Amino acid sequence: MGVKRVDSLNDNPVFLDATADLVKRHLQGNYETTKQMFLRCPGCVSQKCHATKEYFKSQPASPI
Repeated sequence: MGVKRVDSLNDNPVFLDATADLVKRHLQGNYETTKQMFLRCPGCVSQKCHATKEYFKSQPASPI
């Protein structure tokens, strides 16, 4: 039996550079988190997800 694996996006140099650029800008911008962190998926009905998002929204911001 032969097993083959296809290339994935994670090892693409363009993807890695873009990811590194996003992280660098985030750290230089002194952001706590993105506003998307608090959003739920469309149609999400998970109470665990809701509780998690509410918990993080209730936390005081701290300086980075």
